Amino acid sequence: MSKEDKKVDPNLEEVEDKTSKTNETKELDSKTLFYQKKAAQEKAEKEREAREKAEAELAELKAKQEAKKEVPKSNEDSTLQDKIEAIEFTLKHRDLSPDAINTAIKVAKMEGISNEEALKNPMVQAYIEKINEKAKTKDAVPTGIRSSIVTDEEKKANEEMLHKARVSGKAEDWAKVLEKRIN
Repeated sequence: MSKEDKKVDPNLEEVEDKTSKTNETKELDSKTLFYQKKAAQEKAEKEREAREKAEAELAELKAKQEAKKEVPKSNEDSTLQDKIEAIEFTLKHRDLSPDAINTAIKVAKMEGISNEEALKNPMVQAYIEKINEKAKTKDAVPTGIRSSIVTDEEKKANEEMLHKARVSGKAEDWAKVLEKRIN
């Protein structure tokens, strides 16, 4: 490379003659080739062993996944069995409310006992009594503005207001009727 070329681009480097290197590789002796071949064979053997190991692990994982797929079937069977037991328990105790039955079943599952034993649990019995008391008080006293129980006096007063509104046709009378019905 000339000095003038370096002035144009200082990063330019001189190119080596590669022909001598190619001649050297052609002249390798048979021992070098033998060891290279042996190293390649060992490398291939290691890769084959690694592949076989990976295939074995994959087969193991597939077997585990298939085993996991079978587990839900047994869970479905136990779920169906639980549902059957709950239905039988409900039929035996028709006098209990759905909340009381559900509570007894949940307690039975948590404690690992039968539904009948859970029903005898004092905590469950106290809960059932509380539910029954609430039901009795709800039935005894109607709640809300619009009660379904209307006395004869209220009926008579409502009919009189409606008749008066029809006869007079005044807006004030109809407003009273509508107000009474809304409240």
